[in-house]
Amino acid sequence: MKKETMLTVFKYSFVFILMTILCNISLASTITEKWQYKAGGEIFSSPVSADLNGDGKLKIIFGSNDTYVHVIDVDTGVTVWSYKTGDKIISSPAVADINGDGRLDIIVASQDHFVYALKGNTGELLWKFDGKDWINSSPVVCDVKGDGLLEVIVGSQKGIVYLLEGKTGKVIWEFPTGGVVTSSPAVADLDGDGILEIIVGSWDNKVYCIKGDTGKELWNFVTMDDVVASPIIGDINGNGKLEVIVGSYDRNIYALNGKEGQLIWKYTTGDSIDGTPSMGDIDGDGKIEIAAGSYDNFLHIINGSTGELIWKQSTGNWISSSPVIADMDGDGLTDVLIASWDEHIYIFNGKDGILKDKYKLSGRLFSSPGILDGSGKIFVATDTGKVYLLNLPGCKNIAWSKFCGDSWNTGYYKNALSYGQAISQGGNALLKWGPEGYKMAEVKKVKFNCSYEINDKQMGNGDGTLQPGETVVLSILLSNTTGEEGSDIKLKVSSKNPDIAFTPQVLNVGSISSSETRQLEIAMKAGEKIATGSADINIEIEGKNTEKFSDKYEVAVIGEGNPDLTMEARIDDDMNGSSSGNGDGKLNPGETAELWVTVKNNGKGTARDTMLKISTATQGVNLLQEQVLLGNIPPGEEAAGKLVFQVESGVKGNKVELNIKASDKRGYSKELSDIIALVPAPPVVTPTQVAITQTPAPAPELPPSLSYSYRIDDDNTGASSGNGNSVINSGETIELWVTVKNTGKGTAKGVTVSLKSEDSKLAISQGKSLIGNIPLGSEGEGKLVFTVPRDMPSGNLKFTLDLGEEKGYGKSGEQIAITVVAPPVLSYSYKIFKTGDKKDINPGDTVTMKIFVKNDGVGSSEGVKMTLTCDSPVIKINNNTMDLGNIAPGGQVEKEISFSVDKSTKEEDLLFKVKFLDSQKYEKEGDISVAVVLPFLEEVKPAVLSATYQFKDDGSGTSSGNSDGIINPGETIDLWVTVKNTGEGTAKRVSLSLECGNSNIVINKGKDELGNIHPGGEEKGKLIFTAKDISEKNLKFKLSVQDTQGAVSQQEIAAEMKQLEAPVTIALNKPSISSDGQIIEVSDSKITIEGIAKAGNGLGGFELSSYVGKANEGKNPDWTEKGPQAVGKKEFFFTRDVSLKPGLNYISIRVIDATGKETIKEIPVLYKPKEGQKWAVVIGIGNYENQKVRTLQYSASDAQSVYDYLTTKGGFPKDHVILLLNEKATLKEVKTALGTFLREKAMKDDLVFIYYSGHGAPEIDPRSADGDGLSKYIVTHDADPDNLYATGLPMDEITNIFSRIASERVVFFVDSCYSGASGGKTFFAEQGGKAGNISDNFLKQLSSGKGRLVITASDANEVALESQKLGHGIFTYYLLKGLRGEADIDKNGVITVDEVYRFLHDEVAKESQNKQHPLKISRGQTEGEIILGTDLTK
Repeated sequence: MKKETMLTVFKYSFVFILMTILCNISLASTITEKWQYKAGGEIFSSPVSADLNGDGKLKIIFGSNDTYVHVIDVDTGVTVWSYKTGDKIISSPAVADINGDGRLDIIVASQDHFVYALKGNTGELLWKFDGKDWINSSPVVCDVKGDGLLEVIVGSQKGIVYLLEGKTGKVIWEFPTGGVVTSSPAVADLDGDGILEIIVGSWDNKVYCIKGDTGKELWNFVTMDDVVASPIIGDINGNGKLEVIVGSYDRNIYALNGKEGQLIWKYTTGDSIDGTPSMGDIDGDGKIEIAAGSYDNFLHIINGSTGELIWKQSTGNWISSSPVIADMDGDGLTDVLIASWDEHIYIFNGKDGILKDKYKLSGRLFSSPGILDGSGKIFVATDTGKVYLLNLPGCKNIAWSKFCGDSWNTGYYKNALSYGQAISQGGNALLKWGPEGYKMAEVKKVKFNCSYEINDKQMGNGDGTLQPGETVVLSILLSNTTGEEGSDIKLKVSSKNPDIAFTPQVLNVGSISSSETRQLEIAMKAGEKIATGSADINIEIEGKNTEKFSDKYEVAVIGEGNPDLTMEARIDDDMNGSSSGNGDGKLNPGETAELWVTVKNNGKGTARDTMLKISTATQGVNLLQEQVLLGNIPPGEEAAGKLVFQVESGVKGNKVELNIKASDKRGYSKELSDIIALVPAPPVVTPTQVAITQTPAPAPELPPSLSYSYRIDDDNTGASSGNGNSVINSGETIELWVTVKNTGKGTAKGVTVSLKSEDSKLAISQGKSLIGNIPLGSEGEGKLVFTVPRDMPSGNLKFTLDLGEEKGYGKSGEQIAITVVAPPVLSYSYKIFKTGDKKDINPGDTVTMKIFVKNDGVGSSEGVKMTLTCDSPVIKINNNTMDLGNIAPGGQVEKEISFSVDKSTKEEDLLFKVKFLDSQKYEKEGDISVAVVLPFLEEVKPAVLSATYQFKDDGSGTSSGNSDGIINPGETIDLWVTVKNTGEGTAKRVSLSLECGNSNIVINKGKDELGNIHPGGEEKGKLIFTAKDISEKNLKFKLSVQDTQGAVSQQEIAAEMKQLEAPVTIALNKPSISSDGQIIEVSDSKITIEGIAKAGNGLGGFELSSYVGKANEGKNPDWTEKGPQAVGKKEFFFTRDVSLKPGLNYISIRVIDATGKETIKEIPVLYKPKEGQKWAVVIGIGNYENQKVRTLQYSASDAQSVYDYLTTKGGFPKDHVILLLNEKATLKEVKTALGTFLREKAMKDDLVFIYYSGHGAPEIDPRSADGDGLSKYIVTHDADPDNLYATGLPMDEITNIFSRIASERVVFFVDSCYSGASGGKTFFAEQGGKAGNISDNFLKQLSSGKGRLVITASDANEVALESQKLGHGIFTYYLLKGLRGEADIDKNGVITVDEVYRFLHDEVAKESQNKQHPLKISRGQTEGEIILGTDLTK
């Protein structure tokens, strides 16, 4: 799909010419064809292969221009399913488990603007995304965000790169470029920061690097032309860093530094590049080479380190595919396979480029070939719509095949210098390559067992329950029960209870080796209002090669009822504590009073972190201690707190209004506003009214002197939460008690203490405390509260402490440093080493247990001791206490402990307790479970098995049917079997099996495992079968039940089969149709229809008809043939060659049985006669250099619209069309385009489309060959209306130009006129002149010669009009409408020149009110109809 053609001259050395000659010597190919598959349209999409339904069989997936996604069976080449999109599919599909259901899905883009996600096993639509324009970029799938979920990356014709959610298709971000994006993105971590980057090319000449998590640009690199090709990523020079390789239309291949996008080297080919390069060790030197094809027809092999050419070899045409790098023939040497437009695939020796093999196919190869598996099979697609599966014996050691076997399309070469492996999503198969060759091998999925425990000793109250506001540790013991290592494991916890939060919610576990058990910890916090009962904790575990694990763990919750608070208050105005007064219990001006408030909890729940606050609206009252923390108040208990306020000496009035509020952290509160002072005063009401007695102000006092000390409280009482060791540990809430002593000469009044810190991680919840008055020689204490985060490392916490005193005798800015000790967080895992090669632990064995202890915290664990105990008397542990020493943060130690199992044991599950204790009294406990396999005892009592069954055809489960309980043809039946053990012994590993001797019964699931069934117990199992078209009324099945100890139950099942009416069917052999309604596109004028008609009651008639256009519109068929020889037969084989007309033909097969029942099958066939290439010149001139020439409003825009149609819907490649608008349309450029470009490019069978919109002009010429005394001209942009002979383009010269064009299919649309009349696209060349009766002989001269047609906008003596209403010239407006489908008069899907002319003739005359009548003139003969467009939307 080359955008332009370049003429290139190549110079070869003698050696290279000799090599080329040797490479083109005819070889006897070792490649053979296994099968070929025919799609309904061209294939540009590169096929991929995958096991889509987990049956171990690969399928091939690709898109086609027939609008379908095709999935075909690799063994037979037969369609498995297909999915119809709304337009052509150019992009290649990606395959991944996009929705996490364990099955592979398909992601593909279409030119109908949508990206589709389809279920791989059924083709069912999961979601689709509208990109608002064509999407030819191939989607890429990757976990871009690193959250364990896949995303989709794709570019669009709008120039936007989208990142979509894999599960939903919703946009996460979009990145705009400056041009079209057909390049498929590549993905890798280019800068080593753990976040993926996305590399993509654009038609704005740039290569972009985009940050995957944000969609922001990191860098861009500018080439000299469009970047159509897809980039690849790898370490090409062995420096341990990733580079980007990409080709451009400027003929160059670029190697860029992945981190910054700087140029490392560039290599120049002979023409444009739009194929994806490949990389690998091609010549066997242990270093990376780059393989790339170009439109110069050559395959280039380039040194990855230097960018220098190693060798290149020519094919017979352009190369747009990606090379395959592998040992193709088993000789131990690497080869390169490439597909070419010359219809061949080539195999070259990687070391020297010598041709080893080539194989011809029917059609050009645009897409990339792929290699199927180690048996050496190649699949490749062509532009004739065919997919081939080819045998290539000996193929192995694949280094690069369709993005290195990466069905996600990431373009990342992960193992450039060594053999490697990649797991296909869904865990279906492991793709391996190495010295053993290339193969698909089964992956054993890793399975897990889990046990759970609530640990609330460190951060909770130690009772093993979850309580309001409590943070506990959910300890999860995760065991790998298989013999494979699990990788990329993520554990997720959640709960439907909104009052439970987890930190973290998703835990990245990493890898867990075979038989390893690991302890994991997640913090779980309960909300303050959590209710009593139980909470389900959901645990989900996923990994790259693991079975999806989900479980529930029930946690006991001890919630609380609601507190109910009441308050009482009293005033203290003596000289003790913070008060200063006369002690009469009355409030006087100038006094400082203590307001003691007693809060009682009369409710059923604890009031937690209860806070007292005071406020007042009275002027002259100062609040010295306006709040106090009372802590927790259990039901039935009370707590008292002191609030302090001062009444100024000059206060006016006789009362003080006080409002008091008590509230806990859960939001329960009580307000009091009716405190009355004991002073003579009128009765007071809410809020509190206190009488004031005027007394003299006290005399000034001597100054105090304050000093302080502090202590740490982390004992889990009050507001504190910790381990009670009086040391600050990370994660604790601390009460800092500050003791202030007065060593001065007077009383310190209104003393406060406050705390600040610049460390943003610290949370200070109570930063100020009022101590009150401190008499001489006395001391007071205030409480400050702060919380240290769990991730705080060991060190010093720096605080600023302020002592406040109301007379200014306090201290401010006191700097204190308090040590914080980060506690360790110990976790453990273990492995069991069994005796010898035994897989199980049996009685009498001595077993070694290796325990791995890791410190996941930020603090060191010093002097760690480990103790292992087991309460079972059958276990003897050798040295059960061990010193582990010190474990630094992130460090790990391992110790081995051996134990023996007594021979007499009958226990199957043994529980060990492991305990870790360090010198700082940090403690960690956990369980270890060990299974013992007991030998079978001879005296085991037998089991007796019996079975009952039930048929289900109601659509539940996997069944499908009408729920009548009778087996109907076509139904899938779930056979539910209940097995009961009526014996005295346990039935071990009970299994079910089902057999049926009828070949029309398909057993879908013939076996089921029920496990063990204890005496008196029962288990259910399900077997599945499907019934075909069966004539028998009664069916017999054999049901067998057995266990491993010889208990067997067999019985015969008799089932009733419902008989259906004999169907009337039509089965086609030719043509091959994947789905009803699929349009078959052919280039031959005949098609063979072959098949079998069946009728159980006998055939009553057979009819084969052909229609042009759709058959269901009531028109008569163009051709009908009946088959009287079919009458009376139950089967009738038919074969007919049906003639086709250009366009859409409907072939109808109608079959009637003896009862009159009929079946009709319609086959749509699009006949597109063979034609060459398409070329066009489009000219539109509205503005002229000479001001005498009137401006035309729509000529240039009309030409642009015609160009847009031709290069999009019209099927004209952009590099096959020249567009000349306004100043570009000079005489020289017009003659060059018509006389040189078309002469050089257009061959005999090619279609040439010429369009001109602009002025025409007649000039008086008595010697005119047309006999009307006028010469006619096309007025180019630079024409002089006073000298048209020298500056215009005469029509008779255009006749000569047309004679130079070799094509015999030339159509010239002229939206111009030559009458010289006013108002149209014409003027008279000489001032004052007037045209007489203009002859149309000049048009006949233009159309002379074979295959020349001219359609003009009007009769020779009329004007060609523009319409402001239509926004176009009238002629061009209806020309575009006709080409877009409205001219398809017979509705056959193709638009011919004749149809366009008829449409124009009618519509233009009608729109112009008969002032303008288009003409069609054709003097020469044309072979067949000239087709200008197709429209299958009707």
